[in-house]
Amino acid sequence: MRLDPIDERIAARRAEIIAGLRAAAPDCRVIDSDDALSAYDSDALSIVRQKPLCAVLPGDAAEV
Repeated sequence: MRLDPIDERIAARRAEIIAGLRAAAPDCRVIDSDDALSAYDSDALSIVRQKPLCAVLPGDAAEV
């Protein structure tokens, strides 16, 4: 299975996107290191993998 190629325009704005997420959700944990993101590169269908730009983990249901 092939995924769409990464949109380079979005990838180029990665730092800006992550900063915006941190500002919008200051109480959430924003994960952006390459090593930590490897845990989020697939869902239950592990045959398809793609590293995300980042992952955002809310602390509780209200933050979702």
